[in-house]
Amino acid sequence: GITGPTGAAGTTGPAGITGPTGAAGITGPTGAAGITGPTGTAGLTGPTGSTGSALPSVSAIAASQATVALPVPLNTDTVISTITPAVVAGNNVKLDLTSQIAVIATANWSVSVTATLRRDATTLNQVTVSRTGTAAGTYRVILPNTFVDVVTTTGAVTYTVSVTVVPTSNITSATAETRNLNGTRFV
Repeated sequence: GITGPTGAAGTTGPAGITGPTGAAGITGPTGAAGITGPTGTAGLTGPTGSTGSALPSVSAIAASQATVALPVPLNTDTVISTITPAVVAGNNVKLDLTSQIAVIATANWSVSVTATLRRDATTLNQVTVSRTGTAAGTYRVILPNTFVDVVTTTGAVTYTVSVTVVPTSNITSATAETRNLNGTRFV
């Protein structure tokens, strides 16, 4: 026989239970940046710094560099270098000096050479080198020194280096050869 007509649909049954959640989708693109917020109020102004020195309105270095031989009488304090920098009370002046003293000796000689650094008439520093030898000849004594002076006055001051050659035995003469005095002012 032939198939008969389809009958009417029956009523829908109850809903089934919810299935498991699916995997998360991919993250979408980042959105456009928002507008910049208003500028905050300015912070407090810091304290004013101390006023700097007007110096060095004059040279910060003074130098004397002599290479012409200068005879030095024995047993006599003899000035061999001089500088006169402008300073302000409280400045530090770094003084670097060196002197080469040639002594003429006969056999079996001995000598002491003292370099004295002064500011005006005030002795700041001294260095003494003693040498001895058996052979006659010309010998050189090197007197290096460094000193920092805290200046007590404002204006020009005079720094000098003097040497005293004291022969203990058999020294006939002395000469200051190369001699340098440099003063660097720090404010």
